[in-house]
Amino acid sequence: MQNYNSRLEYEVLKKQTNILERKLKLFKYVWIISFFAVIVSVWTLQASSESQNDTLRLRKLVIIDEKGVERVIIAAPVPEPITLGKRFSRGGNSSGILLFDEEGNERSGYVTTDGYPNVLFTLDSIARQQVLFMTEPHGSTALWIWDQNNNSFQLNVGGESPNLKLIKDGKEMFAQPIGEKKEK
Repeated sequence: MQNYNSRLEYEVLKKQTNILERKLKLFKYVWIISFFAVIVSVWTLQASSESQNDTLRLRKLVIIDEKGVERVIIAAPVPEPITLGKRFSRGGNSSGILLFDEEGNERSGYVTTDGYPNVLFTLDSIARQQVLFMTEPHGSTALWIWDQNNNSFQLNVGGESPNLKLIKDGKEMFAQPIGEKKEK
């Protein structure tokens, strides 16, 4: 009977420890984001100062976690993305802010591209991009969302009229120029 109670107490303590570990991880991320916000605030205050000596000029700022893993990079240009430990080509230079998970995989970015100056905001799974929100320099905007099964939602605004596409298993299921009248 005592062995059963000890085992039950052990399981309760194990669950409580797991909950506390999750809360600690959340606190760590909140702390990192807060620290990043303070750095950006100080940077902004320094940049708005009248004196050139009060300006901080960098090509790259890297925030690392307690294990030395790069978690946030602000750079011009940002490095090529790392996914599952492999570096891939971005297809051109971009400058902005990148966020990485605890394994060092790029998970999000807010950047401008060189050459054709788009502004991009991305959300990525561990293996690939899942959400892209993009604005082109002359105002066209796109929101694309993918899942791991090659399903997607694509909304584009610009050009002649807005359009919407729904793709399932790689095949277009629905495409509609919004606002265009259909003939009967």
